[in-house]
Amino acid sequence: MENSKLHRELGIAEDSSYEEITAVTQALIRQAEASGDIKKKIKVEVAKDRILQLRLNERLAGLATLTKEARAQSRVEEDEYVFIYVERGFVP
Repeated sequence: MENSKLHRELGIAEDSSYEEITAVTQALIRQAEASGDIKKKIKVEVAKDRILQLRLNERLAGLATLTKEARAQSRVEEDEYVFIYVERGFVP
């Protein structure tokens, strides 16, 4: 419920990526600053922070589902880590 409300405040879908959330938030903050609406700016920042906190809590609890892109990125990062690990002689 809270999650839906926060996404509506920012005008984004619930499955928006981190990049989409950040881009929309930055645009809304610029608009609020240009119009001198400090309350709107704070509201946008709080909504973004709360959405990201809820997503983090879901990941930590094992409730989040990974997208194909996220899984692929994780594999790339793991491969890079293993390469560095082996390159430095830390072979298990």
